[in-house]
Amino acid sequence: MIGKVLAGGVAVVLVVPAVAVLAAFGVGADAQTCISSVVASADPEQVLPDSQPEDPNPTLETQDTATAGDVASDDEAAGGCLPALGTGTVVLPPGTPVDVAAAVRNALAYVGVGSGWHQLCDRLACRAYGYVGSGYVSAKAHWQVMVADGYAHPGDRCPPLGSFVFWNTGRPYGHVSLVVAADPVGCDPERIQVTSNGVFDAATGNHGGVYLLSFARLDRMYQRAGGYLGWSPPVCAGALLPAGTVHPAPSGR
Repeated sequence: MIGKVLAGGVAVVLVVPAVAVLAAFGVGADAQTCISSVVASADPEQVLPDSQPEDPNPTLETQDTATAGDVASDDEAAGGCLPALGTGTVVLPPGTPVDVAAAVRNALAYVGVGSGWHQLCDRLACRAYGYVGSGYVSAKAHWQVMVADGYAHPGDRCPPLGSFVFWNTGRPYGHVSLVVAADPVGCDPERIQVTSNGVFDAATGNHGGVYLLSFARLDRMYQRAGGYLGWSPPVCAGALLPAGTVHPAPSGR
């Protein structure tokens, strides 16, 4: 398993056996002050991630100016007071199914990317499982299909590792994230970790960045918007990435 940790601001790749030990980044008082000050002055539409109507089957060749692995430069991050916010690692338990372990590894490869994923949450979730796009026009549409097809677990706050978790954002298209650390015994929302696009863009100075954070933290952001909808298994309907694709790959357009 390949994990990523930050040491003095430098990304270090670790290759470790069976159990990948990757401890989550804590948000302390100074960080909270930064986030609160940024959020208070920001347009709410820029603070909380929301999906957008998108091509359900994008191509990797037609993309915006952001490239895979881009992290905002010093100039790009000038508006953010916490450029490293939302980075960190998680723990993969022994016996994790191969496909789920690969998806978690892929999802973590995008954490720290500073641009290219603005309003592309559904695509980002399915990208971890090897898809170019999700095959759905938005996270909300994706959830509606999961409900109609009997895959949805409405209101269940104990999502398993590798599952998709959905929120009503109070806007038309919804939000979805991928669970990269679960807590099957205690179902503690602070221990459950997800990846998300956009959520800390205002504080970091990124645009369409990808972050790691707790389920609880993301859930609190959507409480006024209708909140948590539930989880589904990782069902996607898009085209598969070419064999041998290295993550992070371009978001595509």
